Amino acid sequence: MRIFSLFWTTLMVAQVAAEANPSKDSGQLPPQPPLQVWPVPKKIGVLSEDSPPRDFPDRFHLSLSIDEASFRGSSISQQQLRFLYHYYGRPTRGHSSQLRVRLSYTPFGKEGSYKILCDVPWCKGRASSYEGAVYLLGTMIQIIEGYPYVNNTVPQKFVIDDYPSFPHRGMLIDTGRHYLPMEILYKNLQLMSFNKMNVLHWHLTDDIAFSLDLTRDRRYSRLQEGNPYPYTYSKREVIKFVKFANLLGIKVIPEIDVPAHTQSWIRGYPELQGHALYWMDPTLSYTKEFVKGVVSEVADIFYGDRRRRETYNGERAIHLGGDETWDAWNTPYLRNWTRDHGCYHNKTDLVDYWLTEVVADIAESTGSKITLWNDFLNDSAKALWPVDTWQVWLYNPAETVELAESGRLPKGSSVLFSQAFYLDALQMTWADFYKVPFRGDCYGVIKGGEACMWGEFVDASNFMSRVWPRASAIAERLWCDDQSICPRNESWAVRRLSRFRCFMSSYVLRHSGPEETSPLGWFQDISAPARFYS
Repeated sequence: MRIFSLFWTTLMVAQVAAEANPSKDSGQLPPQPPLQVWPVPKKIGVLSEDSPPRDFPDRFHLSLSIDEASFRGSSISQQQLRFLYHYYGRPTRGHSSQLRVRLSYTPFGKEGSYKILCDVPWCKGRASSYEGAVYLLGTMIQIIEGYPYVNNTVPQKFVIDDYPSFPHRGMLIDTGRHYLPMEILYKNLQLMSFNKMNVLHWHLTDDIAFSLDLTRDRRYSRLQEGNPYPYTYSKREVIKFVKFANLLGIKVIPEIDVPAHTQSWIRGYPELQGHALYWMDPTLSYTKEFVKGVVSEVADIFYGDRRRRETYNGERAIHLGGDETWDAWNTPYLRNWTRDHGCYHNKTDLVDYWLTEVVADIAESTGSKITLWNDFLNDSAKALWPVDTWQVWLYNPAETVELAESGRLPKGSSVLFSQAFYLDALQMTWADFYKVPFRGDCYGVIKGGEACMWGEFVDASNFMSRVWPRASAIAERLWCDDQSICPRNESWAVRRLSRFRCFMSSYVLRHSGPEETSPLGWFQDISAPARFYS
């Protein structure tokens, strides 16, 4: 602890750091960070300019030791520590081939914060949480594995002080439209972790398919009727996957998209449509009870069966869709219903009824925080209190900040931004995402955002190449909101991203040659101008 204080003081005195920033108004870009890490750390300091860079040998590995005493009394389990040791620490041969990292735990700063101090080949790392430990070790692995691209050298003495700008840095995947094999999902998790993304938003259901297998419960045995593909995700597969994600510092949030995008439900249970033109009738008690039952089953799969006192995946949170109801409720029966039961005698009454009678009941019965897409806000919904988080896809960055600062949302509500982070917009390059003028609001209502890979144009054959490395640009925007450290300028970031793409391909995915690297896009994709796909 005292050693860290001494070196931190030294850093303040002899600062040669990536945060030695020009004025935001000067138009000058900050200097390139002395270590090529992605996402860029908040502070990187080289402690001794007089010391020459340290040469790395041809084979160099991380040798990890853990100060287990410092973790006692924390929420970090022995299983998690064992995972860190075996996942990030590699067998080494000989003292000269090792970068020795001593990991300890100290609560400080934001969730996910970490500090590194190195006098190569010796390093000390402090993490504020399990997430912070994952990010710390991921950063060290990047430094070790990236050295061939920077003349086989690193600074002799350096420090890193890093933390996320936003607590929610997510990615949406959509298996309600195209099934993705578990192998692809596991690889994607590992790439997310090295990009310091901490939420996987899993869109499980849509008009095309209900991709989670609930058929063992006879109440829901017809949910897969008419699925265009024979594959679904079993309860056992999902639980194993969620627990592995947690070990990588990633929370998995299921989305059950209701009341719209529910043709996959209605094929097996046509009574759910009731008096609606299409999709679900929000006024039927049958609809309410059926949806509540399905979501309860899903919550127990993703967070642990409360009847058995199982618990994993953190605080319960469920995404309940709420997008694109359009004119599905514009029928004579439902218009009459609003006149008989509503306050406004229009669609707002049906939206408020859904929120108070279905969403609120699910939140209470499952003990879950609820996220919805922001469509109901455009439908003039008044009963906003059952919703904890609104995910924005209909507003641009400026409008999102305006919503967050408007006072319209109940106290304690939060906002996630996704509108300009749609990866299925295939004409968008990584540079386009990097330049999106997304920022936080003055009240801290905006908690982050998500890169969204909707499933219309991806399957197992092209998922990786269409997501990565474009999603890396979004990951850095969500990790760093300070323009004086990480400006929205692709020319400033392109060299680091090119190296990081090589790291993801060779180290994370274990590609061994040029013929195997195309699943992460070709090298030219990093710096090429935008192009449109036919």
